[in-house]
Amino acid sequence: MSQWISRVAVVTAVSSGVGSAIAKDLATVGMTVVGLTTSSKQLKDFKNTLPKEVSDNLHLSLCDLQSREEISKTFAQIEEKFGGTDVLVNNAMFRDFSFRIFEQKTFAKIRNTYDTNILGLTLCTREALESMKRRSVGGHIISINSFAESVARQKRKTLPSTRFAVNVLAEMYREENPGVKVTNIDTRFVAKGDADEPYLDTQDICQTVRFVLQTSPNVNAESVSLAQHLFAPRHGQSASFGDVGGIGAPPLQGNPSPWHQVQFIPGESSITLNKTPSHGRSINP
Repeated sequence: MSQWISRVAVVTAVSSGVGSAIAKDLATVGMTVVGLTTSSKQLKDFKNTLPKEVSDNLHLSLCDLQSREEISKTFAQIEEKFGGTDVLVNNAMFRDFSFRIFEQKTFAKIRNTYDTNILGLTLCTREALESMKRRSVGGHIISINSFAESVARQKRKTLPSTRFAVNVLAEMYREENPGVKVTNIDTRFVAKGDADEPYLDTQDICQTVRFVLQTSPNVNAESVSLAQHLFAPRHGQSASFGDVGGIGAPPLQGNPSPWHQVQFIPGESSITLNKTPSHGRSINP
């Protein structure tokens, strides 16, 4: 991460969860981080939890990502105070699975979903790209996406359509800005309620963000699909490597889900590809 020390990263939705963890992590490695959120109380609470060496690198700003004016004003302030944006992490996402798009009285929820997940992301990305162009720097746009689109046909919900859009927008950013790296990190979370069930946590996402930022200049990790490992060791058990379904592994029921085909293994500087033949058994690449 040495090439990014003192460079400026903007992270959206930093008040909690993934955004908070990413902002702290990038500040810890020496980046100047500007975290965007919508709550002044959350800003104060967030800063108070950090050690001084981290908080000195972390600057928080109120910004409504559904407001074009606020987004433009915020990025102009970043330009004036810190010199510009070198890395943008689009993390904000409006999630609401409680309504269907053609139900009555759901316009406000539909508007919030599209304004945040598509328009807000697009406006932040445009401002960051303009900053990079003005200064002739090769920056990085990272969008934290989800596997929501994988269940779009089953769920018939509004959120998956916005996640499809993020993938399409990423292709447009790459075509129009060849000097800037653009990465989508697709994630899937599992609740921690079952102690025996593997899950992702925020540090897994942080390590993935570091991984894509550290790729060599001639490499762009365009898409990283990050999922809990089907047969990861659980609570102190030793790992068993080899074919899925090998000794000690539980039986495989049906075809593996598509999100297990490409996995980033936290702590390793590599992406592991698991080839998944149509008959449902996995083989090593």
